[in-house]
Amino acid sequence: NAYLNAPTKLKYPYTMRTFIATQNDKMDDALQAFHLILKEMPLSENAFNLAKEGLITRLRTNRIIKEDVLWSYIYAQDLGLKVDRRKEIFEKVPSMTLSDIKAFQEEWVKKRTYTYYILGKEADLDLKA
Repeated sequence: NAYLNAPTKLKYPYTMRTFIATQNDKMDDALQAFHLILKEMPLSENAFNLAKEGLITRLRTNRIIKEDVLWSYIYAQDLGLKVDRRKEIFEKVPSMTLSDIKAFQEEWVKKRTYTYYILGKEADLDLKA
């Protein structure tokens, strides 16, 4: 599970967050596999198209209602936006290609340094690996 977290204000950076749940004895293998995925993203046209369709569907059906109208406006103002950014996403996603996603991964994900937080009973973890 990995996602890019958008900032809440212009002065804050984007952050990348991930989550892995595994058994203690499989931790090292899981971390190595996940690190490899971050560095060399596997490419699947089918998975990409499913994700794209899912995003478009969510954007079509998502509604901002009640007090969220005000909070969405304030949030957009904090980011210096004049219009709802979902409109631009909705317009651009249909023409996006897997090559666009790979280029994004190469520029913004692959070359980053990551900090790992490991939760578990210290006695059960092989921290030297």
